[in-house]
Amino acid sequence: GPPDLLPMPVAEALGSGKPVALSLISPDDLALDSGDAYPTLGLVRVFFPDGMRLVEKVLGDAGIPLVDMLFPQWAISQCPEHRLDVTSAGLQWGATEVSHLRNPLLIPHQLLGASISLGCLVAMAQRVPPPTKWGRRRTLAHWGAACVFYIGMSVASFLAHNVFEPRTGSWELFWTIDAMCTGIASINLFIGGLVILLSGQQTKGTSER
Repeated sequence: GPPDLLPMPVAEALGSGKPVALSLISPDDLALDSGDAYPTLGLVRVFFPDGMRLVEKVLGDAGIPLVDMLFPQWAISQCPEHRLDVTSAGLQWGATEVSHLRNPLLIPHQLLGASISLGCLVAMAQRVPPPTKWGRRRTLAHWGAACVFYIGMSVASFLAHNVFEPRTGSWELFWTIDAMCTGIASINLFIGGLVILLSGQQTKGTSER
C-alpha cells in the first residue's frame, strides 16, 4: 500500500530518546469527526501492510484486479468508518476534550469481555480449583493470567479502535499492546484448558481401572 497508510513503528519512537509516554501518547491523536479517510481498504492496509503490499504487487504484475473486485470503489465510498459524536458527554483526555469515538458498536463487546474476565477472577479467588497433575497453583496461574491479559486486551482495544486515530503514534502503541495481550491471553487459556482436559482424562482412566 501507499507509504502514508503505514503506522509509525514503536521502535522509531523508542529510538527517539524521548520518554514513551510523551513520544507515543498525545491528545493530538484523538479521533476526529470523520472516518472518510479510513475506508475498508485503507484499514486492511494498516492492519496487514506487508501482506497487502505483496498481494497488490503480485496480482498487479499478473494483471489480476482481485483487490478492485474485493474492494470496489462504490463500496469504499459508501462505507466510511462510523464515528459517534460525544461532545456533550464531557469526556476528557487530560486537558483535551474527546469529541468523537470510533466504531461505537465495539464498545459493548469490549465491556462485556472485560466484565466476564473480571467475574472469572473474582470467582477463582473465592473457589479453590480442582486438583490437577500439575498442581492447583499452576492451573490457577494460567487461568488467572488469561483473564488479566484479556482485560488488558479489552482496555487497549478500546483505546486503539475507539479513542485514537489510526496511523498515529498513540494508536500504534495501544494496537501493539492489544495484539500482545491477545496472544498472551490465548496461550494461557489454551494451556489452562489443556491442563483441565488432561486431568479429566487421567481421572477418568483411573476410575475405570
